[in-house]
Amino acid sequence: MRKTFPQISKFNHPNRDYNSLYIPTVLLPPTKEDEFLAKEIIELYSCILRKQTTGEWSFIDNFKRKEYLRCLIEKDVKSLSKLLRNFFITDISYGLVSPSVEEFNDQNLDIILADLDATEEFAPFPKINDISSSKQIGNPFGLDNSESVILPDSPRHFYFASQLLNLSTQSGKSGILEIGGGYGGVISMLRKLKCNSPYINIDLPETGLICYYYLKKLGIRVEFLTDFVDDFKSNTCYIIPNYMLKLFNYDSMGVVFNSNSLSEMTEETIIDYFSFIQRDIKPDYIYHQNSNFVLFPESVRHIEIISDNFPINLNIYEMIYKMISPFHGGSGRYRIYLYKKIL
Repeated sequence: MRKTFPQISKFNHPNRDYNSLYIPTVLLPPTKEDEFLAKEIIELYSCILRKQTTGEWSFIDNFKRKEYLRCLIEKDVKSLSKLLRNFFITDISYGLVSPSVEEFNDQNLDIILADLDATEEFAPFPKINDISSSKQIGNPFGLDNSESVILPDSPRHFYFASQLLNLSTQSGKSGILEIGGGYGGVISMLRKLKCNSPYINIDLPETGLICYYYLKKLGIRVEFLTDFVDDFKSNTCYIIPNYMLKLFNYDSMGVVFNSNSLSEMTEETIIDYFSFIQRDIKPDYIYHQNSNFVLFPESVRHIEIISDNFPINLNIYEMIYKMISPFHGGSGRYRIYLYKKIL
């Protein structure tokens, strides 16, 4: 077994003295819109099937998102609206933003600046505001940009969005399906890039509801599905609870994408996902970034399956490339893979 892995080095960025970090010190009061969305989210939650999570997410639900889950179960609109208004700096976002606000420190200034350089090289953006987030939505933390913030994972999200836009353009089918879309960082960047493809986010329902809130606040057209729909419309993001994955027709999905979460699932879950992707979705491209090194081999909580071992049928999909991720997250153990369906 490998004991080390090649990775992107950490260093003091030349522009660090001209930039600063922003970490909110005050909770923003919820607006009427936040209260309305909290009521809507509680109503949606009452329609979903609640399932026990495993591994890392079991820890997160039991120790980090406990208050969030309580609000959903007890229909506490007031407390939920406060959490949503400030979700980036509360435990509601633990596991969705890397690093979390409690792990965020001065070293992250250099990392964000370096990740911005990587994005500028591999996915050029015309203005820094293209990857910035409003300080008024979720109360975010990150690199200070006056009225906005560059979140720690925004450079990576913009890079993936630009790649997905290119792949969906090359595919004969315009739709994009993401497994584990988190709070919606990638889809928000795609909409900034004027991508109007139908977008599906398959995720844990409790996480999907956070994504629903975030995209609604951004003014992105989004639907959280609790029942069957016949087709997926353009310029719309559909959030589908993971247990409903196999209920829909995905003929319009040209790209299946995942970032960082497949390698944290159980082997059984990974096999099930890839079996369904290759047998039923049949996208033109499978594109993902995942860990290719087991960083916590003795951990019971933090399960990892190395991404070289993902069950992709090479008689159906050929690997176009595998490369070291140019971003610093995950201690540098992540690799980016692109597979194309063999005609």
